[in-house]
Amino acid sequence: MGILKKLLYTFVSLIFLYILFGFFVLPLILKDQITKNLDENLNAKATIEKIEFNPLTFDLKVHNFKLVSLENQELIKAKELEIRLGILKSIDQKHFRIEYILLDELFVNLIQSKDGNINLAQLLKESNQKEEPKVEDNTSKELAFLVAKLDLKNTNFNFTSNINQEPYILNLKDINYTIYDLGTYKNFLSSNNLSFTINKTTDVSIRGAFNINPFKAYGKVEISDLKVKDILDFDKSFFNFSVNDEANINLILNYNVDASKEFLLNLNSELLEINSLDLIQSNNKIANFKKLDIKKFDFDLKEQNINFDEININNLNANMVMDKNGINFANLINSKKEEQNSEIVTNTGISKPWKINIKNINLDANYNFDNISLNSKIDVKSIVLNANDLKIVDSSVYLNKADLKTPNITYIDKQNNLDMKSNNTNLSLNNLSVVNGDLKIENINLIKDNFDFKEKKLNIDINTKKLDSSFKNLEIAKNISFESNDLKLNSLNFKDNKNKLKIDSSNLNVLISNFLIDEKNSINLKNIVLKNLKLHFEDLTNKLSVDTKNININSKDLLITKDSNITLGNLKLAKPTINLLDNKNNLKVDAKNLSLDVNKFKFNKGNISFNSIKLVEPNLGILNTQTNLKIDTKNINLNLKKLVSKENFFRIEKTDLVNPYISITLPKNENVTNNEDKKEEKVVSQTTENNKDINSNENKFRLNLGPVNIKNLTLDFEDKNLPIPFKTTVSKLNGEISEIKNKEQSVSQLEIKGEVDQYGVAKITGLVNPNSLKILTDVNMKFQNIAMKSFTPYTAKFVGRTIKDGKLELDLNYNISDSNLKAKNSIIIKKLELGEKVESPDAISLPLDLAITLLENSSNVIDINLPVSGNVDDPQFSIGSIVWKAFVNLITKAITSPFSLIGSLFNFSEDEIKSVNFELKESEVTPIQKETLDKIALILSKKEEIAIKFAPSFNEKEEKEKFANQRAQNIKDYLIKEKSINPKQIIILNEIKKSSQNIDLNIEQIK
Repeated sequence: MGILKKLLYTFVSLIFLYILFGFFVLPLILKDQITKNLDENLNAKATIEKIEFNPLTFDLKVHNFKLVSLENQELIKAKELEIRLGILKSIDQKHFRIEYILLDELFVNLIQSKDGNINLAQLLKESNQKEEPKVEDNTSKELAFLVAKLDLKNTNFNFTSNINQEPYILNLKDINYTIYDLGTYKNFLSSNNLSFTINKTTDVSIRGAFNINPFKAYGKVEISDLKVKDILDFDKSFFNFSVNDEANINLILNYNVDASKEFLLNLNSELLEINSLDLIQSNNKIANFKKLDIKKFDFDLKEQNINFDEININNLNANMVMDKNGINFANLINSKKEEQNSEIVTNTGISKPWKINIKNINLDANYNFDNISLNSKIDVKSIVLNANDLKIVDSSVYLNKADLKTPNITYIDKQNNLDMKSNNTNLSLNNLSVVNGDLKIENINLIKDNFDFKEKKLNIDINTKKLDSSFKNLEIAKNISFESNDLKLNSLNFKDNKNKLKIDSSNLNVLISNFLIDEKNSINLKNIVLKNLKLHFEDLTNKLSVDTKNININSKDLLITKDSNITLGNLKLAKPTINLLDNKNNLKVDAKNLSLDVNKFKFNKGNISFNSIKLVEPNLGILNTQTNLKIDTKNINLNLKKLVSKENFFRIEKTDLVNPYISITLPKNENVTNNEDKKEEKVVSQTTENNKDINSNENKFRLNLGPVNIKNLTLDFEDKNLPIPFKTTVSKLNGEISEIKNKEQSVSQLEIKGEVDQYGVAKITGLVNPNSLKILTDVNMKFQNIAMKSFTPYTAKFVGRTIKDGKLELDLNYNISDSNLKAKNSIIIKKLELGEKVESPDAISLPLDLAITLLENSSNVIDINLPVSGNVDDPQFSIGSIVWKAFVNLITKAITSPFSLIGSLFNFSEDEIKSVNFELKESEVTPIQKETLDKIALILSKKEEIAIKFAPSFNEKEEKEKFANQRAQNIKDYLIKEKSINPKQIIILNEIKKSSQNIDLNIEQIK
């Protein structure tokens, strides 16, 4: 046998022995050694049913491997483990290659004990040998390997935790995992597919690929019907709530990981939703929602970006409860009281901020808050929130747009008896930003249909309708400011049932511009505009009501400091209508077209000042509803300059009153006389008291009113309390009242001129002491060319006659010094002509025609001087009554002593003309009688409207009756024939006097 043949036999024998050893002997040795080593090193018993090995292909199969705990509990088992080696390729490509690894029906049973230990972590037995430190050989080259395919089939994983009272069980079933080309080759891509089921309901699928060197991975994760309860039940002690069984999560997530240079991680979702979640605490559902749907989610670790395309939260319900233990939402997580050593870590590096972007947020929800401690509830129904472009960069927040709608909000406070309801509230905002704690919002709009407030203790009701408020450029930082706020309110109703107060307003429109609260807590307002406000105020207790409409207010440059000091640049009130009715005080006030202009108002520590106040063209009506006294004004231009009010000082630099029209109407009143007497008594009493107050407070309070200029004032006066209504007009009143001060020696001058009715004029000049007219009054009042016809209502009332014609001139001088009055009343009446008689219960029966005839001079002028004197401190003193009494006395004297009055007109004495004297038994007219009769003739010739009246007279004791008739006839003949007197002016009575020979004369008006 040759050497080659021997070598061949030897090689074949070795091959045969190798095959026999590999197929039959080695599996037995491996089975024995593996189980032996596992038993020696593990706290468990290992069993292997069979091991197969193919020495030709180097394929290894392990059948029915099982690892059982000492308590005979299965820990790990596998039906089959198969490993196929690629020897030839390994030699050819110089790496370790495994063609195929199969692990079939692997079962892992992981158990956590109550002390937190994991059973598999306790498998290794404790070793008594000390581990020697390993010296790494950095010179050795890293071994390259490749697994062509790794297949994990039908794997089950059980996890049981006994930490909680109820065991937590998690089952991962039907795990199938396939990996292709797993190795250490650089840039060598490995694909993998993983799928499994969690607790029979959740399907999980992961498909993708990865590199080991450098590490890269990408793929897609799909999770369907992941039960939230399965996650939270892992540690029930950590959560103070539970969730319902139906709550689940669905997820489709794409991932990309790259660690070749730096660690890069990118995540994006195709589906992310949580469905039908209920949060349950103490068997009560505190929150739930139907669905949380995140349409698209992107995560970029390098750029530190988190992007949400759209977040939808459907049917969210939150039930918040606050009791003695606090708010239920605040204790959802159980905090563990453990002592921890906290370390303060200082990061001096500059970290890149995270950026979170949410394109759209949509929420519909209901909210309920039950404050058991305060016995109050808040209920908000059907909340709808839509937000767009929310960005969070580190601590900064940006929001492009948000809309919030709440149809119904209810607040009930049983402890304080409060009820509040709000309907259809819509809140929208644009361009919100929060940077370094500073808040900015470009636009805010609030719309509310109705708001109801009820306070049952005080019995107060408040209701609003159609509220619309818009803010522009709101900023909240060190300062709080906004560019403008446009507030519109359809109606506001306030009712205080306890105090019987009621306020109703409508058409409220307020525009506020450039509002600022600065660091000093001062409030600045550039402009406030109030438009078309309509207001009704009613006080049933005091029987007072106020109605206004068309209120338009424009104020500029308002500043309110933290000390409550106020400055206002300008305020304008434009033409409102105001109606006031005070039934308690019988007062009615109506104002229209009132324009008020206030400039540079200041309020500083109780001191008030105005640069100017202008009141322009108001129409004002004042009516006493009891007496019907009526005062109307219009076209008033009142200008007050530099008004200052301090604690003990009040000053107005100047007052201008231009073009005012004032109308005063005295109504018809049967009790006028009594009322006037009471008024005069009241005025006297008040004057006395006021004077006392002035004297007592003179040194405490200083009053300084600058000059008052009056231009073109018109006064209408009407007195209906007369048989014939009286009306007169004083127009074109112009004048000035000098400075008024409350000093004791202060003197004010006045000079006023005007026109009375159509052709009359009036002038008032003088000096007065503004503190009291009793101290000093020196006033002259002149009225010229006044038409007497306009006084008919007064003559009809007091003397029972009308006036057809005549002119009046008055020159009245009143001088009061130390309460002593000295007055001169010069009255000139020209061509006075009386009219018809008028029935009046107040009329004095006087023969006025005769009195007028007697008072008139040859030019038909009545010139009367009525001096008046008295002491104004006398409670019975009244200027009006004194003048009237003097006038009545003058008329009475004219009637009762006509010759005294008429004689004074012709410079005759009364004795010279009151009788014609004869000697006894004489009847002829001698020079003695002619002297008297010539004077009578002169009077009769000048006053043709009067006649002398006399009766024949004789002395029956000394003479016969014939002398009486002869004397009378001779007097008549002399006057008619010798003096050409009209016979109508001589009246001889039929009666005969028998007591004297002298003829007594009387005067009579010719009818």
